[in-house]
Amino acid sequence: MYKMDDKDRNIEDLSIDNKISIVSSLLTYASSESNIYWSRNTVFFAINSAVIGYIIANLTSINPYILLIISLIGLVLNRVWLLIMKYGKYLAEKWREDAREIIKSDSRLIFSYSSLLGNPRITKPNNLAPSRVMRALAISFQFLWIILIIYSGYYIVKQLLLC
Repeated sequence: MYKMDDKDRNIEDLSIDNKISIVSSLLTYASSESNIYWSRNTVFFAINSAVIGYIIANLTSINPYILLIISLIGLVLNRVWLLIMKYGKYLAEKWREDAREIIKSDSRLIFSYSSLLGNPRITKPNNLAPSRVMRALAISFQFLWIILIIYSGYYIVKQLLLC
């Protein structure tokens, strides 16, 4: 049974108009979170692409110590990106799930919002879902940062051994 957090009342006690209002608000929150999710991903993707592109284009002229520092920062930020991606997807799904619970609680709402309830076999994301592709790209960037850390570490050790 779905409970409202703020008043600790059963959702069944609300009028149909209040339920519709709450469902609309929850779906608006979910949509807004989805938009923010993609905006964040776009920013992280652009920053990673630009920095790694610059580094690869100038790899031979960058000081290995600076490359190591930039790569470590890039790896940390990339990990933050993955965590933000996971949390953003969780929030959007949480709002949708809360809306589903309210819809299921009142048969008058089920017809109006039947597409939200959906058939799990139909709405299940496939292997090329955009969020999965973005996650794969983020993981790929993570590997690139690790390769750059190893590369710069190799040249730092090589310099230290030659001295």
